[in-house]
Amino acid sequence: MKSQPFPDESSEKQLIPDFKADSLPNNKPIPILRFVIPLLIQAGLLFSIPAQSAYTYITGRTVILQTVPVDPYSLLTGYYQVLSYDISTRSTLEQLPGSKDILKDGKSFYVILQEVKSTDREIPKAWKPVRLTKEIPDSLPDNQVALKGNYQYGRVKYGLEQYNMPEDQRNQINRNISQARRSAAQRDKQPIVVEIKVDSRGKSVPVSMWVKEKNYRF
Repeated sequence: MKSQPFPDESSEKQLIPDFKADSLPNNKPIPILRFVIPLLIQAGLLFSIPAQSAYTYITGRTVILQTVPVDPYSLLTGYYQVLSYDISTRSTLEQLPGSKDILKDGKSFYVILQEVKSTDREIPKAWKPVRLTKEIPDSLPDNQVALKGNYQYGRVKYGLEQYNMPEDQRNQINRNISQARRSAAQRDKQPIVVEIKVDSRGKSVPVSMWVKEKNYRF
């Protein structure tokens, strides 16, 4: 029986596969930015509105708005509170200086509100509208602010007309509104005012509602 010769160096090279870089699968890392950027865009859209409201709430100035009479049983619908203001009526705004050619459909405007000093330490007094402007003023007296509004389809909107209200407070608020209206039946003003914050751009957010001396935060 003949013995098999040991393979020499040349034969070993033939037995071991020769892997080349080109034969390996393409395992190049996928750029992480392809995944991160879309997520950041979605997160930015998600938090942009709350961030704008937070900015207005933190930097804005406290302003008090007078509401107009409403039916207390239609004031709170479900979990939402719906309010209207004296500056929400076209007839009120038309009496202000600068109103000519401003209240046009689809156009924004600024109503200049002036602080009214209150002698009551508990109940704030509503600010008074003094004029309208097409553009936000470069400067205003310390006792005035510019609130941005929009006129469309015959309605004046400030983005302050609807709020989320906890259901457990709804019935109590309705009762307080009814009592306040009965006690103020002989007065000209609705005994309900709303506290808001207005920033330097005229944007606003609601803070709370006063029903006579009772305060409800949104």
